[in-house]
Amino acid sequence: MVYLYNPDRKGLSEVQILKLEPWRIYPRGEELNSSFLKLDNKKLLKINKETKIASIGSCFAREIKKWLIHNDYSFIQTASGPGTEPGSARYDRVYNTFTILQEFKRAFQDFSPVEKYWEYNDGEEWRLLDPYRRMIAWENKNEMEFELKEHKNNVYQAFTTCDVLIITVGQSEIWYNKVDGSVYPLVPPTQIFNKETHSFRQSTFEENLSNLNEIRRLYNKFNPNGKIIITVSPVPLRATFQETNSVIANVANKSMLRAAVETFVKDNSESVFYFPAYEIVTLLEEDPYEIDNRHVKKETVDEIMSLFESYYVVNTNSNHELFNSNDVTRRKINYFLSKASSELDNNNLDKVEKILNKISFFAANELDFHLISIKLDIRKKDYYDAENKLLEASKRWKENKELKNLLIEVKNETSTIKESIPHNAKKNHNVNDDIVFIGGAGRSGTTLLRVMLNAHHRFASGPEFKAINNIIEVYNQIKNYKDIRKSYDISDEILSNSFSTLIASFFENFRIKNQAARIVEKTPHNILVMKELAEIFPKAKFIHVVRDGRDVASSLVNMKWVDSFGNPVWYVKDIRNAAKYWNIVVRKGLEDASLPILNDRVKLIKYEDLILHTEDVMKDILAFLDEDWDPNVLQYHQIERGEEPVESSTNQVSKQINSKALKRWKKTYNSKDKEEFKSEAGKLLTELGYESNTDW
Repeated sequence: MVYLYNPDRKGLSEVQILKLEPWRIYPRGEELNSSFLKLDNKKLLKINKETKIASIGSCFAREIKKWLIHNDYSFIQTASGPGTEPGSARYDRVYNTFTILQEFKRAFQDFSPVEKYWEYNDGEEWRLLDPYRRMIAWENKNEMEFELKEHKNNVYQAFTTCDVLIITVGQSEIWYNKVDGSVYPLVPPTQIFNKETHSFRQSTFEENLSNLNEIRRLYNKFNPNGKIIITVSPVPLRATFQETNSVIANVANKSMLRAAVETFVKDNSESVFYFPAYEIVTLLEEDPYEIDNRHVKKETVDEIMSLFESYYVVNTNSNHELFNSNDVTRRKINYFLSKASSELDNNNLDKVEKILNKISFFAANELDFHLISIKLDIRKKDYYDAENKLLEASKRWKENKELKNLLIEVKNETSTIKESIPHNAKKNHNVNDDIVFIGGAGRSGTTLLRVMLNAHHRFASGPEFKAINNIIEVYNQIKNYKDIRKSYDISDEILSNSFSTLIASFFENFRIKNQAARIVEKTPHNILVMKELAEIFPKAKFIHVVRDGRDVASSLVNMKWVDSFGNPVWYVKDIRNAAKYWNIVVRKGLEDASLPILNDRVKLIKYEDLILHTEDVMKDILAFLDEDWDPNVLQYHQIERGEEPVESSTNQVSKQINSKALKRWKKTYNSKDKEEFKSEAGKLLTELGYESNTDW
């Protein structure tokens, strides 16, 4: 008989049985956010701001360098000008272990590749390109020979005088020369590419580990006491040349590099140390990347490098000593609590919440953690949550005066809310009557107008509801079932009242919570169902935001919008489809605005006017909505009105208005794009006054 055998554990956990520290067990739930606060190694390199640091690596190395210099570390810079942004010398971005090793050979041995240079015509004149350094060019051979000699000396100086070398590896896919195996930082330019000479391949674990070991050997041969801190870049591949999906290729790429780095660190534990920037970004952060979904946001870099300080930096003049990881945990918790308090003072509530989530597992016993959490709820006006937390905290810290004062303050607020909300919710107001609907083609500026109106003291506007078009489909179905309606005695009035009650009910709690008189609902495609919404809400008003269709199309094709099946939405595929979409949506809005039921109920505004003549346009809109002027609408980026939703334009509209997005199409359109747009929507562009003809 075959059976499962489960030894008697006597109620003991893996931690107790195997005598493992808690951080050796993979975290569950919110513990993942804090797992990096405990280290898997008890010995760490100790540095200070006098420690001489050099760096080399991928584009993430640039962020590390900028942070170190900005924070007054002793960063070694042996060259200036083009190609020096990411590291200590003019090797520009060095993405893989092969090209990093080539720079070491260039400095310490003899790097004599078959291809000394590439001749390249930039459209104006011929130049010489360095095949092995990204974007480095010379005007002639004399300049090339002088600069190469200077570069070799600069690299040698950086690597031999530093106390610590930070290496960032990013890729394992390589383009190489078939003759001598030398590796390029990028695919050779089209003008240069020769399939007989240039080829692509995926490098192996063994090759990358061998490269790293050779880098360390050369480094310590000429700099015996030098230490290495190595990390894997969290920046994904821009594209893959393999016959596979780029996301799959990136995971395989990073996994293989990470495995090679792990072995490299373990085999050289006295001189090589790993910093988990890759893990912090990909596992710890909720929204670490810029809009391109590749490059790491500045605030994320700040957080990573602050963790770097917690790992390695101490206020002492002695370098390269070792210290215990328990000190690091304490310092990290203190750092995060200090940062959360600072962000709270600056009213950056989302950042505060993220920080608290990260350290909740390890900081749950800290009074300061609970005080910040309670103050965050108060700032967000979540008084009931704050009261519950205060009651719990007061049981643990009974004599704390700050907790007692906060409890009195919060109880006063909850009492006021209980007394005032029922009165405010009904005072001279019927929520079914005067909703404001904003619509327009996607990427037309509807989000900007929404956040501006949300800053008005009488309005509340949340994220795109998105379901209104689907509800209108049901409304039209029932409306067209005339026999059924007759049987159930459903008049037009009963039908519209039923749907107005349904839709308005979704917004009512939100309106009351924000103590607002009116709801502003912004979903771009509201503009496609204005007629039906006007029937359902007899007093509702509509704002149609129109933007130059060329800018709309230029923006749409950069969106990663997908349908319910995961396929790209048809109108983000190319300029022709985007122009067609813009033409359909805008024309529908213009045509419906002329219907009798919408007479004097639709306001057309141009995004460009809103940007260039903001105050005049907003005064006009508020007059149209029968509302008084509120200067807060111009200071929308400074007004706190609850949590802002994360939408495609959230990042842009969190800042003050600027005109950078106007006429952006002029920088992105080629002649083919122009002709495709003209064929689909050129006539509408002239009708709206964006052009006088189609000769643009």
